[in-house]
Order: sequence, then C-alpha cells, then structure tokens
Amino acid sequence: MIKPFGMAAALAATCMINATMTHSPASAAPYQLGSCNVTQQAPKNPCQNVRGKRATGVHPGTEHQDCTDAKANARTNLVNSLKGNVQQCSHYIQCNNACRVIQK
Repeated sequence: MIKPFGMAAALAATCMINATMTHSPASAAPYQLGSCNVTQQAPKNPCQNVRGKRATGVHPGTEHQDCTDAKANARTNLVNSLKGNVQQCSHYIQCNNACRVIQK
C-alpha cells in the first residue's frame, strides 16, 4: 500500500519525466552559407600560391540579401587570408556560386 505522500511524490516524478520526454529543443536557426575563391586566371606573380584558395562566410536568414551578406563575409575572410598578396590578388576574387541554407 502506497502512503498518500508517497503517491503524490510518484505522480510528480511521473509528470516531470513525461514533460522531459515530450519537450524538444528549439530548432536551429537557418543561415546562408556563401563562398568565394581566387580564380585560376589570377596572375602567377604574385598570386601563384593563392590561386583556387577558397573561403566561406555565413549570415542568418534565408532571403537573397542574407546570401549577399554571407558572400560579403566570405570575401572578407578570403581577403584576410591572402596576407601579403591582398592588393594584387583581391581583384581576382569571385563569389558566383549559389548560397546554401544551413542550420547552425
């Protein structure tokens, strides 16, 4: 025989377990993933070592402007990775690929 206090505690524990099992975490927010690269047509001197180099950038959202902002972030990331070749090689950066929507 369960005592009244014991029954209330058992009921409360059951409710807590059910609430935990049915609660789902919030879904991840969608982001746009954009990419840019240094083209193969960049001059050998001084861009030989960075031809084909690629970088990505993200921006929250799913709209066209969010993709544009993600590509701007990718361009910034790529320029920052070029180091000494920034001025000459940054003219050969392309960000033409379509963005992808990812969950972050």
